[in-house]
Amino acid sequence: MTIEYLKNSGLTEKLINAYYSLYNELGYGFLESVYQRAFALMLKEQGISFREQAPIRVIFHGVEMGEFLADLLVENCVLVELKAVRALEQAT
Repeated sequence: MTIEYLKNSGLTEKLINAYYSLYNELGYGFLESVYQRAFALMLKEQGISFREQAPIRVIFHGVEMGEFLADLLVENCVLVELKAVRALEQAT
């Protein structure tokens, strides 16, 4: 898979590959917390810096709306939000 057109494409490609490796080994059916811990372990093993449950300030029209906790903030530039569902619902 080539994704050079994406911002941070090298890191993004590493994250996508790590996801597929995790999924192929662990499979489906666990809580998001299990996948987060497993993904964090994979990132640590690969020497990729990250923070779990990283607080992100949300600013809208110059006003702080609150704080969002990202599942993973990788190398201070890529947010990873993990979802543990059988299938994604169609957006309307």
